[in-house]
Amino acid sequence: MLRNLTPIALAALLWITGPVDSASSEETTHRIEQSNHQIRSHKQTHSKQVGPGWYFRCAPCENGWEANPVPPQVAPRELPLASLPRPVPPAGTIGRTYQMISRPVPVEKNPRTGMLDVYINGAYEVIVHDMNSPRIEQNIEGFRDAEDENVWHFESNPLYPGLDHIYRVQATFKNDDGSNWTDARYVRLIMGRVVELDF
Repeated sequence: MLRNLTPIALAALLWITGPVDSASSEETTHRIEQSNHQIRSHKQTHSKQVGPGWYFRCAPCENGWEANPVPPQVAPRELPLASLPRPVPPAGTIGRTYQMISRPVPVEKNPRTGMLDVYINGAYEVIVHDMNSPRIEQNIEGFRDAEDENVWHFESNPLYPGLDHIYRVQATFKNDDGSNWTDARYVRLIMGRVVELDF
């Protein structure tokens, strides 16, 4: 009966019942050492190369030790550029913000400030407001560039980490007959960056 037990089961049995006599105790210890030796030799014989860069590695399973193929380990710099995983933008970026042109905010600004430059032709009013429900009416301050009337600059208060800072950029235009019409874009502000939006 003891021959069918694994080394761990034998050790547990000894711990629970204790040795019956010195002969059975020595026999059990001998079998445990013999079983451990078989496991070590099995691991050494099955840990060998089976293909270009592929090795077999022994792993424990229900039926004892089983050899599983292990893929080759390649350093990231050795992978082709096309196969490297691209970073996934955080949720709420609408998939565009981190692909847009941006630059660091000026050094005198708060490092959590988000800024936005809007490049737009013919708008006489541009409003940027937060899309978070508690602050949906909160417009961020902005002004038209003194040298180029088609550029608007906006600066937010310091942004909170962990929130999706999605803003709606609403531009108002005038028709030839004097009527107004509006258009809107959505953008995510980035802490410490000036995002450039081409409207």
